[in-house]
Amino acid sequence: MKKVLLLNPPGKKYYMRDYYCSKISKAVYYYHPIDFIVLSGILSKYFEIYVMDCIAERMNQEMALKEILHISPDIIIFLSGTVSMETDFPFLAKVKLKTSALMIGIGDIFLDYAKELLRNNYFIDAVLLDFTTNDIVAFLNDKNSAYQNIIYKERNQIIERKEVHSSGVFSISRPRHELFKNNKYNFPFSGRETFATVITDFGCPFSCSYCVVNRFGYKERKVEDVIEELSFINMIGIKEIVFKDQTFAANTLRAKLLCEEIFSNKIEISWTCFSRAELIEENLLAIMKKAGCHTIIFGIESSNRAVLSRFDRYSALEKIKETFSLCRGMGIETVGTFIIGLPGDNRQSIERTIVFSKEIGCDFASFNIFTPAHGTKIRNTLIKESVIENKLFFMDSGISYPSVETGLLKRSQIWRLRKKAIVSFYIRPMYAIEKIKQCHSFFEIRNMLKQAFGILRSLN
Repeated sequence: MKKVLLLNPPGKKYYMRDYYCSKISKAVYYYHPIDFIVLSGILSKYFEIYVMDCIAERMNQEMALKEILHISPDIIIFLSGTVSMETDFPFLAKVKLKTSALMIGIGDIFLDYAKELLRNNYFIDAVLLDFTTNDIVAFLNDKNSAYQNIIYKERNQIIERKEVHSSGVFSISRPRHELFKNNKYNFPFSGRETFATVITDFGCPFSCSYCVVNRFGYKERKVEDVIEELSFINMIGIKEIVFKDQTFAANTLRAKLLCEEIFSNKIEISWTCFSRAELIEENLLAIMKKAGCHTIIFGIESSNRAVLSRFDRYSALEKIKETFSLCRGMGIETVGTFIIGLPGDNRQSIERTIVFSKEIGCDFASFNIFTPAHGTKIRNTLIKESVIENKLFFMDSGISYPSVETGLLKRSQIWRLRKKAIVSFYIRPMYAIEKIKQCHSFFEIRNMLKQAFGILRSLN
């Protein structure tokens, strides 16, 4: 049986490369690459699977190369991204030279520049454009079979199979969570030291043009598949989950069914999810709470609805306030995520968003720098308008200096406004004391303080 190594390359920072996005962690949190979680299940029936997450395990290049040579893989599936490709590629080239393994890339950089990267980098043999299908199995077993979502090299030619993402219901074999060193991961809103990362769907039914995920359409996993996975996670002693769905409860009826199944199957978990404020109503929230939900991360982005409507993002400010109030009343913590420097935003509108982040009463706020992410509609628009060049360049929405200007704001202004947002939200009288009072364990206090110091360091 051939050996497949799922490789997240080493790096000096907490590079987060998953779901065709990449950024640098704003503090010290780092969750499992969901691509590898899913692929560990899909590939296990056909190959011997190994996982090396060099970021989680804090392995340097020398340590990583030594371990790779010890495994001696036939196939390496690796992650890369705009935040790390400059250090990833020389290391991956060395790995190719030492192992001669077939090397397949996943990451944001391949969504727009797959053929260019294949052509210019001898060590990349193929690119995978959807990690939730059996296309990778078909490719590895028989290049002549019918499959999609793969671009590869053959006899110095680049062969492009169509990028096609299915809809409806899908199924994957149970992921191999036991292969991951779960105690090496850290999530800022986790109630326990060890957690697992799970998806119950793939893609997103909404069409926000600054987000890459709607590129993949939208499909839902069979509920029984998810329950089987959660039961296994419980069996190996993990009781904390991060649902990595881009929009949990996009289908509210299915979300209720899943929560009822978690409860009726007596699966002992507490969990965090990502969602949208306009989807949440009291009955759904009550069922989520009963099933173990303790934190919801909501994409708010901006209080400037006129700006957001340009990016096909719609939700009423009053509904957002109502949802956050509902969560507070049920004892569910909330996180608001915001984008600083969206095209069309100015200093006044961003300052109103900063005020709004406090008005809605979220427990935590995440302020991200706008980036024209690969695979997004807004990136194509900005290229056509000659705002950015059609080429690869470093982008990070986390802690790095802005890579682009929106036209109304200079990069230095965007950077200062992000700093102002963080200081204004977190450096408030009694805020830290109230948060510590809400902690239920020494682990939660320690985790919160560790993340807080990490965020403050990112202001430099």
